[in-house]
Amino acid sequence: MKKITVYVEDGETTVKLLDPLVLTHASKLYLKTAAVFWTYQNIRKGYNDYFSIDKKKVTLDEGYWTFKNLRKELESHGLSVEEYPDGRIKIGYTKGIKFLNLWKLSDLLGYTTTFSTTHPSDRSVDIHEGLRFLTVGCNLANRSRNIDFNGFPSNIITSLPIDGTKPLFGTTTKYNDIESEVTADAGIYNELYFDVKSNVRGIVPGNVLMELYVI
Repeated sequence: MKKITVYVEDGETTVKLLDPLVLTHASKLYLKTAAVFWTYQNIRKGYNDYFSIDKKKVTLDEGYWTFKNLRKELESHGLSVEEYPDGRIKIGYTKGIKFLNLWKLSDLLGYTTTFSTTHPSDRSVDIHEGLRFLTVGCNLANRSRNIDFNGFPSNIITSLPIDGTKPLFGTTTKYNDIESEVTADAGIYNELYFDVKSNVRGIVPGNVLMELYVI
């Protein structure tokens, strides 16, 4: 078994192989996403980086926030956060709090109507702002050979679902044990091109540690 590990930064990277990768029609390939390191900002300065408690403004640092860290911040200011199996939450008051305004932060937390402590959020937490898939690709084409039956370069694509209610920042995702078996054409490959995309056009959500196994 041959294993190739590559860190894909800023959406794409090309790996030139010192020893060409030789594949036969019997070769089996597995593409695995080992870790995702989120770089995009779901908390943005001047847009949704604040909420207010009893008319006192609480400002958050801009950047990527997991639900776990955002929940900890809310609780540190005297709020309670109850989670439901379907991904919704319910925010309550403690320590004599009388008023809470989530402002534009409410969208990430699933509140689409008027906020109320008497009912759960209207939908599940959407900490990734609509992102549902990371699409990771590996192009094994040699540019001069190894063309598939339709005349196009061979491509390897796999999609990994994102659970928007779980913390993924700087850690291995809960899907790291999923290995997607893929097909490739027989041939000699001198170069590997990896890319990372999402289901939201134009957004590269993070850098990815990827592993390619050849059996």
